[in-house]
Amino acid sequence: MMLHLLSQTKGGVGKSTISNHILPSLTGSSLIIEIDNNNVSSIYSSSSKIRGVTLKTDKKSIEQAIVEAELNSLDSNIIIDAGGGDDSLKVIEALMAAKLECTVWLPITPDAEALTNLQHIVQKVGKTYPINLVFSRFSKLKEDYYFIFGDETQSANLQFLAPFANILQVPIKNIFSKAKQRATTVWDLATIFGDKDPQMLKKEWQNEYANATDKVAAKELYMQKRAVMWLQDEAQEYLGAVKNSFQSTKDFIKTIQS
Repeated sequence: MMLHLLSQTKGGVGKSTISNHILPSLTGSSLIIEIDNNNVSSIYSSSSKIRGVTLKTDKKSIEQAIVEAELNSLDSNIIIDAGGGDDSLKVIEALMAAKLECTVWLPITPDAEALTNLQHIVQKVGKTYPINLVFSRFSKLKEDYYFIFGDETQSANLQFLAPFANILQVPIKNIFSKAKQRATTVWDLATIFGDKDPQMLKKEWQNEYANATDKVAAKELYMQKRAVMWLQDEAQEYLGAVKNSFQSTKDFIKTIQS
C-alpha cells in the first residue's frame, strides 16, 4: 500500500482539485480520505472512478484516517487530502508515527508568499518521505512563477526546487468546472465511452442517422453524442499533458534551462 498525501498549510492552493481530479488517474487510486469539513462523496456523486471518506479535522478523525488507510490496504494506492493550516502538519506527524509508506504532494500557486508556507511542510517531512512539488493554477508556467524562474527584474531561484523529488504541472483549465457540473471527475470524463473505439462509435452513430425516419431528431441526437465525445477528447488531452509533465526535479531543471 502506498499513501499519497496532499498537504499544504495554506488554503486555496488546489489540494482538493488535485486529489480528486488528477492523482486518481495518475496513481490508479480510487479511495480518497478527505480530512476537512467538505463532503467529497456528494460533490462527485456521479463518479465511477473515486469514492470519498470525509472526516473532521480533530485529532480523533486524523487517527481514524490512519485506520481507514490501514484497513483499506488492499487498495494499492490511497489518497489523503489533508486540511489546511496546522491540520496538514498533524496528519504528517500521524503518518510518521504509524510508520506508513507515503509520498507527499505539495501544491503551490503563483504567489511569492507561498514559498514561506511550503517550508513548514518541507521541514516537518525532512527526509522521511519523498515530496513532489505541484505547480497549480497557472496559465503560463515561467511567467506566472517568475519569482522562481526569474524575469527581467530578478534572477531565478531554482535552488528552491532542491528538496523536491519530482515536479508535476497542473495548469488551470475549465475542464474542472465541466466535470464538477456533472458531479464527476476529469478522469470520468476521459473515460466516458470506456475502451470503445471512437471511429467505430462515429460510424455506428452515422448509420443510426442514415436509417432514421426523423432526420431532424436523429441529427440532434448525433450532435449530442459528438459533443460528449469532444468532451472526452478534451479531458484525455488534459490528463495526458499533466501526466507527461511529471518528471524528476533534475530533469525538470534541465528542461527549464534548455
